[in-house]
Amino acid sequence: EGMQSIKKSDRYLSIIENENLKLKKQVEEILQLGRYEQNTYQLDIQLCQISDCIHEAAAELAINYPDSKLNYKVLGKADETALADPNHLRNVFLNLFENVLKYCPDNQSVSIKISKVRNKVSVDFSDSGPGIPPKHQKKVFKRFYRVPVSDTHQVKGFGIGLFYVRFILRKMNGRIKLIKSDNTGTTF
Repeated sequence: EGMQSIKKSDRYLSIIENENLKLKKQVEEILQLGRYEQNTYQLDIQLCQISDCIHEAAAELAINYPDSKLNYKVLGKADETALADPNHLRNVFLNLFENVLKYCPDNQSVSIKISKVRNKVSVDFSDSGPGIPPKHQKKVFKRFYRVPVSDTHQVKGFGIGLFYVRFILRKMNGRIKLIKSDNTGTTF
């Protein structure tokens, strides 16, 4: 019985430690966002390979969420490059991947298509989830906005992920938009 109690305590401590790390990350994101908005942070713009940033984000996701069952594939011009801050571009994809884990628990599959049209690189990030209800679609990029779901305790976060994504992409002369969202999935 003593060993059982120790194992249970270890498991609870592990859960607490993991939740503490996630909360710390979210607080750091909010503080960092404040620095960006005040223009006290310099981006490191360089030529970077988009697919590398995607793969790095997926690797970080696997570390942060070891129980996730995310499947993703990169289609199109996998060797395409863009002028961006590679760390922030990785964080853009990490935020999009995290949303798939949060809002698509039953189907964590993502298709990412990279293309180039008239000197502009386009990345279509498509999941196979339940979609965002139409009345919430225009609000997803607002700061602290979270799309309500039936079990709100299941979805953690402060609602700054897509706000950060839009903000940082604008800083890098990029943009994001919601292309489609219905019961077959969502594409940004």
